[in-house]
Amino acid sequence: MKLKKRYLIPALILVLLLVIRIALPHIVTNYVNRVLNEIPGHRGSVSDVDLHLYRVGNKLKKHRTSNKNT
Repeated sequence: MKLKKRYLIPALILVLLLVIRIALPHIVTNYVNRVLNEIPGHRGSVSDVDLHLYRVGNKLKKHRTSNKNT
């Protein structure tokens, strides 16, 4: 029984980290689009965000559009 518990907790942590990693680009994209839409006089959107977690802080944004409303 101890052997199963020994592997169960690390397996659950690994699954949780994997789920967070899969969901993170969608969460970041929605957050960035919400912040861009809150800027007065501007309209913009980001359609895709690629996160490179092994290089901390390095994000590559693709298909970014920004328009200034006059």
